[in-house]
Amino acid sequence: MDNNDHAEIDELKSLINKLESEKTALFRDYEIKKATTQIMQTEIDKLKEESLSNQEQLRANADNFTSVQHELELAINSLEEKEREYLDRIKMEIARQQALEAELNSVKTETNIDRTTWRVDIEDLSGLNEEMEEKNKTLEIELAQKILENLLMSMPTNQKLLKLNKEYNGYGIIIESFLETNQEDETVKKYKILWKRNNISILKRNEILKGLGLENGVLTIEKLNGEKIKLQFDRMQKFDFEDLSQGYQNLKQAALRKKNIRTLEKLQEFCKLKKNTHNQASKVYASKNLWFILPSILITALSGIFSFLSSSSEIDTNTSVWLSITVGVLASISTFLQSFSGAMDFGGKTEGHSAATEEYDNILTVINFEISNPNESLQNTYSFYDKIKNEILQIKQKCKYQVPQDINNKYNTDQVNYQLQKIKADLMKDALELKADIVRNSLEGKTTYHEIDINKLEREFNVFYESGEKNSCQCPEIKYEGGTDEIV
Repeated sequence: MDNNDHAEIDELKSLINKLESEKTALFRDYEIKKATTQIMQTEIDKLKEESLSNQEQLRANADNFTSVQHELELAINSLEEKEREYLDRIKMEIARQQALEAELNSVKTETNIDRTTWRVDIEDLSGLNEEMEEKNKTLEIELAQKILENLLMSMPTNQKLLKLNKEYNGYGIIIESFLETNQEDETVKKYKILWKRNNISILKRNEILKGLGLENGVLTIEKLNGEKIKLQFDRMQKFDFEDLSQGYQNLKQAALRKKNIRTLEKLQEFCKLKKNTHNQASKVYASKNLWFILPSILITALSGIFSFLSSSSEIDTNTSVWLSITVGVLASISTFLQSFSGAMDFGGKTEGHSAATEEYDNILTVINFEISNPNESLQNTYSFYDKIKNEILQIKQKCKYQVPQDINNKYNTDQVNYQLQKIKADLMKDALELKADIVRNSLEGKTTYHEIDINKLEREFNVFYESGEKNSCQCPEIKYEGGTDEIV
């Protein structure tokens, strides 16, 4: 071979080596690409699996959202239904309040008419009462004339009567003795007080011998020195007792018990007034509190619903914005209502007046038991009333809210009407007692109907009935038995 051949061979070898190196490089690139392809295929497979799981989760989320949306629609429908019911109730309540206002106006009109009628009746009864007082004085004079003959003999003569007359009666009250048969058919001697003192003057037995008479129903005793003592008859001062040693204590206890009961009744009226006014104030503030609490609760519920809807992906952007604005407005209104309610403190006022009502009711229970059976108020008078006073002061300290003035005015008006009715009833009671006394005095000592002067009895009743109405005085009916003239 020549040199040219060797050169070509070397060149071919170099080319072959170069090709081998390029082949090796290409093969290396191929292996890298193959490995990369496998890695990418693995990643693709993973992505496919994740995509499938995400699709399943999205389907589950979509199903859940559908169920939640359905439940939300049901809740909205329920709230709308409740809102309609609430509005219907408000309309019914407004109608009821209007009806009550109309009824109240009607009652006020009737009450004004009744007040006018009562005022006329009270004026008539006042005139009638004056006439009855004059008639009563006349009857008392006639009655006193009948017992005047025995008054001197009724003056106390033994030591016990003198002592009782000095300690209790003091200055000239006359004690009359009488005989009475008890349940064991035993005749016992009792005493009753006929006259009470009108002025302070010591009266001795030998000083009344100069003169004894009646002037307009007043017993007048003239002393030897010319001084006159007037003793006014009092039918309420009649106490019967057997044991003179206990009589004075019995009279003192009766007077103390009567005074104590009057005090308890006044305290009872005061506690009733306070209980009723606090109860009415509690109702008024509770009603006002509901007007703020119920709308606030409803607005808070609606705000939560609208807030949930605004964050939902099913709602378009424009609607979501308006829902967010609505939520903010409702939250502001709810905050305003709650702040206003907290500032006015209607809930606290309701609780305070309600607690005061219960505590006054407890005090009334104690007073009612004490009126029925006075015990502690008589034995420990100071401690009993001091305890009641402290309880009332504690109630005032606990309940720092004042009762509205219109409620106080209303109950003060009712109290005046109650007192007018009580005065009317007392006048009627006095009239009936006077009529009964007239009939009883007319029938005393009568054994036959011939002895009863019906014409005189009718003349005494001329203030109670008009001419021609003989039976309106309700005189006792006279019956006869066995053909005799005896009264049955």
